[in-house]
Amino acid sequence: YWNLDALIVEYGLVGRVINERRALTDRELAMRYSACDATVLVSGGEGFGYPVAESLSCGTPVVAGGYGAHVELGGRVVRRVAEVIDTNHNVRRAVYRAEDVAVALGQTLLEEPEPEREVEKVRHLDMKLLGVEWKKWLVKGLGR
Repeated sequence: YWNLDALIVEYGLVGRVINERRALTDRELAMRYSACDATVLVSGGEGFGYPVAESLSCGTPVVAGGYGAHVELGGRVVRRVAEVIDTNHNVRRAVYRAEDVAVALGQTLLEEPEPEREVEKVRHLDMKLLGVEWKKWLVKGLGR
């Protein structure tokens, strides 16, 4: 229920954020990730964090909050400093210090880009490889 336009105004980012209001194709999304120097995903309650996997698969480094399954994929992790219970659904959300995020991003941007190293972190998620594993699990589950 976020109002992205209001957040852009609130944080003084008018004219600095492109907020596309349409679904992007995989190719369009990959072009955008590939054009970035880094992807930042510092979410309070992310589950898996698809933007982390998508960014890494395009060779773009990641700075991510240390809450969620995406941490296992790699990238520079920012530790949470607290947690809060939020919304009427009792969602546990992580809290971060902006300074910690800025330092992590600064360190990432100072490193020499190594796109192949970033891609390697998520190579195991390639659908061709996952399909083989899923078939093994399915067959095992059926007792064959």
